[in-house]
Amino acid sequence: MVRSLGPVVGAGIPNCFAQVTGTVYSMTRRFWYCRILVAAVIWLGAVPTSVFAQADIKVKVIAPSADGQEVGRRANIKGTAVIPQDNFLWILVHRIRGFEDRWWPQGEVTVNAKSSTWIKNVRFGEKRDIGYQFEIAVITVGKTEHELLNRFLFFVKQTGRSDPIMMPSTTSPPKYRIVKKVRH
Repeated sequence: MVRSLGPVVGAGIPNCFAQVTGTVYSMTRRFWYCRILVAAVIWLGAVPTSVFAQADIKVKVIAPSADGQEVGRRANIKGTAVIPQDNFLWILVHRIRGFEDRWWPQGEVTVNAKSSTWIKNVRFGEKRDIGYQFEIAVITVGKTEHELLNRFLFFVKQTGRSDPIMMPSTTSPPKYRIVKKVRH
């Protein structure tokens, strides 16, 4: 005998919260279907929303076209991007040796709505950094991280002090390029 503890969730969806008494009902197809459905709901609830946002985010770095290219004090980073309105494109740079987990935000990148292209001029350290490799990270962030990055840049402009930061949470996997600074 099956006694229901609640209404059916929707048309064609079995009531997974039925109480089973006096039968071998637990081995039926409906029971396993319900267990899988409940497990899926629990799993989906545990997955960060950024995993789902990635499907709408496409970022590509065109220049530099490959790792190992040589740069001076500054260089133009170019690419394409398709991102949702509630995401923002940023570029961060760091010298790899000595700053493995610290980054200098270079600024928000404006994506051309018609061509989906973008370009940003970035800086690679000081004169003393000649000979070092630098890593470029092109990232997408949500509104909260975007506001924090903007506050960081405002602080740098006001104080002249530019300490590196940890990479913020991103809404898609960062795109990286490694370059070598050969002149200033």
